[in-house]
Amino acid sequence: MPDVKLLDLPINELKRQLATSNDLGEVMRFFFDHFAENQGFIEASHRIQVPEALREGIRPLIAKYWPNQTIAGEWAVAEVTLLGLVHGTVRLDSDTAVVLWAPSLSVGVIALPNLKAGEIVYARISIIKANATRQ
Repeated sequence: MPDVKLLDLPINELKRQLATSNDLGEVMRFFFDHFAENQGFIEASHRIQVPEALREGIRPLIAKYWPNQTIAGEWAVAEVTLLGLVHGTVRLDSDTAVVLWAPSLSVGVIALPNLKAGEIVYARISIIKANATRQ
């Protein structure tokens, strides 16, 4: 039986923000305020292999926004299956980025802190699959 507290989390609002918000920093704050510190959410998270769509969605963002960084290959992602949400980190050359991913929407956010500049840079991850058949 699902944890009622887990089902009480505002997952629809988080997914709406992931897909539409212009303020990606606010999306991450919403996630940390409502999910990351929720014990039921933490307990329901189980480690997974990084989804290929997420891996491929991040690759061009790194090249565009952080051209001096490459993915070092160290991923630590977990999924809350009931909520349809993947969250975790990816290690770049010199920094660790935080990722949120909603597989059902093929959309997410990556946040990369620049500790030297004292800022966090955000980018939306969005995968649009081309239709393989033409009519």
